[in-house]
Amino acid sequence: MGNALSRRNKDRDRQSLDYIYDTNSAAMQKSPYSPPSVLSGTGSGASSNGSVPPPDPLLKYFSPTMLPSITIGTRLSIQQYYLVRWLFKKNFAGISPKFLAGRCKVLEAGSSTGIWLAEMERDFPNGQYYALDLPMTMWPDTQFMNNSRTLNIVESSTLSQLPFPDNYFDYVHEQAQLFITPESIWPPVIAELTRVVKPGGYIDLVELDPHPSTFPTPLISNFLDRHLEKMRADGFFLHGASQVEAILEATGQFADVQVVRHTAPIGWDGQHGMLWRQHMKEGFTIMRPLMGPSTTPDGRMPSESEFDRFLDRFFDDCAIHQCFCNVYRISARKR
Repeated sequence: MGNALSRRNKDRDRQSLDYIYDTNSAAMQKSPYSPPSVLSGTGSGASSNGSVPPPDPLLKYFSPTMLPSITIGTRLSIQQYYLVRWLFKKNFAGISPKFLAGRCKVLEAGSSTGIWLAEMERDFPNGQYYALDLPMTMWPDTQFMNNSRTLNIVESSTLSQLPFPDNYFDYVHEQAQLFITPESIWPPVIAELTRVVKPGGYIDLVELDPHPSTFPTPLISNFLDRHLEKMRADGFFLHGASQVEAILEATGQFADVQVVRHTAPIGWDGQHGMLWRQHMKEGFTIMRPLMGPSTTPDGRMPSESEFDRFLDRFFDDCAIHQCFCNVYRISARKR
């Protein structure tokens, strides 16, 4: 099973990246730093002979032409899922496929688009899957929701007590919750996720630092210094992804804690880097009310066009100086 799953993962990686490339090709071609391999379709996301693989059947449900009402938040969640999936090459960590092939109870806390659950059910159909989010309005793949024999949808929040008994799940997965969680709340959130994992079960947390790890130019440093100071004042994690391991270990309930860190290039290093740039720019764009005043010397709110021009300069600098952001995967087994 392991070899077959590995082959499926590799094929899915190529298809996933080509899908995002297609949806963002016009935006990427505007960038003066797009390497020829990206624009010719022969970058790391294409097959060895340069042809584009056939689309994954699941991905057609995420096409803007089939979902004209898709929100930018949903699109960003879809892109982030596949970009992170491309980095780690698989959907799980710290746990064997043999374990997952059994009748596992699996929770995705903050399930958002539901893509992770759809792929897990496809690879491990014997499991029982639970999607927890509030509200459940971001899911674009309604066919998966309607046809799944194992999916349970629970409308709740990771910021409150989870509506499950103690020691209920074999595997709990969570991704990208630091954006919406103040620093003071993270230990209680981890405590709740820990409570619902069975002894001998696993927890798997994927988090990223949503800004460059270095500030090599005045434009980058001035903007991020002001923005991160505001985030700090509002009580949010600044480099929270790197601190999750310590929070897990502080519970005293986990063994075999593993941390894998990948770096995501912002606008350089081929197709993958260009996709991260486009993804981050879209995310920054919808955060103009929060980030905009940090881009002007006098702290005023820039217009949409001013903010867009600033972001182009910002990400151009990131590409020239080969900036990257860190993506962490922290997995552990409950004692």
